[in-house]
Amino acid sequence: MWVIQYRERVTPTLIGDLRGGNVFARGRMWIDPVDGRLVRTEVLTGDEDSQMRSQTTVRYRPDGELGIWVPHDMQERFESRDGRLLEATATYSQYQQFNVSVGTSVSPPALPK
Repeated sequence: MWVIQYRERVTPTLIGDLRGGNVFARGRMWIDPVDGRLVRTEVLTGDEDSQMRSQTTVRYRPDGELGIWVPHDMQERFESRDGRLLEATATYSQYQQFNVSVGTSVSPPALPK
């Protein structure tokens, strides 16, 4: 498994705070080196001096009906400097595929009279 680490260093950042400021993130991605499939992601924000720190981890699994890997579950943890803690877990299922079809119709130009 390849583990790729990243850290945001410039603005604008992907995540913003409620005041419109930038929240610098760092994280890791676990990738299957054979086929390039994303197996797990982790996003961290904040540090020891931050008002709020967060960790979001998503695990992926194959979906037999769709034939692709999809998110299986997501675990989030938010911790404030004053000790407040929020932990949440989401589990995903029943994925659906939506199709869109587009058609075009071109009329021949009208001949001048």
